[in-house]
Amino acid sequence: MRLSQTETETRTVREEERVEEEEQYKIIGTRQARYDSNLKVSGSAVFGTDVHLPNMLYGKIFRSTLTHAKIVKLDVSNAERYPGVRAVVTSRDFPDVTYGFAVRDQTFLPKERVVYQGQPVCALAADTLEIAEKALSEIEVEYEGLPNVLSVEEALKEESFPLHPGVVPAGSPPYKSRNVASYTRVHRGNVKSAFEDADFVLEEEYHTQQVHQSYIEPRASTAEFDPITGRIRVWTSTQSPYWLRSSIAEILRIPVSRIQLFPTHTGGGFGAKLSAYLEPFCIMLAKKARRPVRIVLTREEEFLAGTPRPPLHFWIKSAVKSGRISARQGRAIVDTGVYGSDGAVYANIACFALVGAYKIPNVETEGIGVYTNKQPSGAYRAPGTMEPAFAVESHVDMLAKKAGMDPLDKR
Repeated sequence: MRLSQTETETRTVREEERVEEEEQYKIIGTRQARYDSNLKVSGSAVFGTDVHLPNMLYGKIFRSTLTHAKIVKLDVSNAERYPGVRAVVTSRDFPDVTYGFAVRDQTFLPKERVVYQGQPVCALAADTLEIAEKALSEIEVEYEGLPNVLSVEEALKEESFPLHPGVVPAGSPPYKSRNVASYTRVHRGNVKSAFEDADFVLEEEYHTQQVHQSYIEPRASTAEFDPITGRIRVWTSTQSPYWLRSSIAEILRIPVSRIQLFPTHTGGGFGAKLSAYLEPFCIMLAKKARRPVRIVLTREEEFLAGTPRPPLHFWIKSAVKSGRISARQGRAIVDTGVYGSDGAVYANIACFALVGAYKIPNVETEGIGVYTNKQPSGAYRAPGTMEPAFAVESHVDMLAKKAGMDPLDKR
């Protein structure tokens, strides 16, 4: 096919513009080699489990087998005397610090009671991983059971057992239950009038489940402590080295300048590998043993005591007038687990996200973070937005069905 003169000139102009764009930008519009591809395909990339330091010890964490209980007795003397064990740390070895991203309700190790199954109680370091695993059985602990709060329905009751009685929740929740960790409310327009004037109203509930991030590489950290200078070096699998370094400094009450952090290649994280988890254990064990310490979680430990995406419960009520959503009421209840830090963020974002991508003039929504005796919640791919998107779009589908419209036409 022969091109006309006009078509040829147009193609020439476009080709010249493309060349100019390529010359203008060094990155945009060009093919870039992944900087770490050679390391990964050759097997030379160092992940958390690949770190080996001279004279290194292997750490293991002793965990609670109960969901909620008072610690009557904790005896680690037999473990300390076990052949090959070089250090044991308990809550007595850590500063008395309460911390948290949105709600300051977390202590690194429990002093008086455990609040979820799998919660770390103490940790030890030994010459080999096998010795460390066997020495865990030498730790003696005596518990006195306390009431379990295992659902948000139970937690929201006024008479439910308070899991953090001395903690002030984020926001000003209009609930008498002391297991509300956070509260957010959004209000605009005249919701009551819009519902009274509606052509029809639809009210529904939606639920999402707890989901672990299931990264291929479990959490893995190694630390060494210089007793002369007090400087700390940490090698760890992390998504946010600066945030992590700040978390370590806060938990251990040390200056950030004393911590040198080496992020290893990360075999997946998806939001879970942000703040401190294993690192303080490794640091304090290394300080006590005066030898480097590495801890790698098993897959069982990850599922038992990781920080998964929390389950959410949604209630949505919408009014429709002349084919449009004229008003919405909504509630997002987040089961934050035993700490409110990430769960409070979920509840805050979900409160706003209940409107969705729609222009709704009259809105009244709330987000509630609720404590339960479950493992702490964590981030997983856009926390607090994916779950309400599922609820909102499912609700719009049902609005369209009730209006006799195609869901795409309705949108």
